[in-house]
Amino acid sequence: MSTAALLQAVRDRLRSQLGYAQDKCDVRPDGRPIPSAGDSYIAVHQGGVRGGHAYSREEYYVVLVTISLKGSRAPFDRWGQVNELEALRNIEAFADPIIDQLHGAGTNGIAILTAANNIIGASSNGFITPLLFRQDSGGYGIKAADWWGAKEPDQFAGIAKVLRFEDALRKRPLS
Repeated sequence: MSTAALLQAVRDRLRSQLGYAQDKCDVRPDGRPIPSAGDSYIAVHQGGVRGGHAYSREEYYVVLVTISLKGSRAPFDRWGQVNELEALRNIEAFADPIIDQLHGAGTNGIAILTAANNIIGASSNGFITPLLFRQDSGGYGIKAADWWGAKEPDQFAGIAKVLRFEDALRKRPLS
């Protein structure tokens, strides 16, 4: 329940603050966009949970956000430096506001914790520390058409970048 609550709170924050429609931003199991996605898609997905303390149930949650952008109509082997730099600029233009919305203990981070804790319910111990931006996948990854659900897996179709947010702590007593 904790993972689902945190993923839902992150998704809702991105939708409400950055204006992403339901068909442009959602919780996805593997970071892939929905097949009907347009030129861009933001997927929120789980990155795992790690334990912390021997005398309580400390759980540190990781949330991944994958940004997928469809590429230009030029084949990848004809891209050249101009397309390469433009792709990097485009994906960074999506990444920066997402990081601003999800990182840290400011108003944005507290809003996500509050939303996740409201989903979990008052009868449980909720999250007590916010998500922190830790790393991205470095540049971007080249994605074939099957990333978007097409049947032609070898055809270049676009790029994707993964943002990693860690350390949302939920602490509970041992049973």
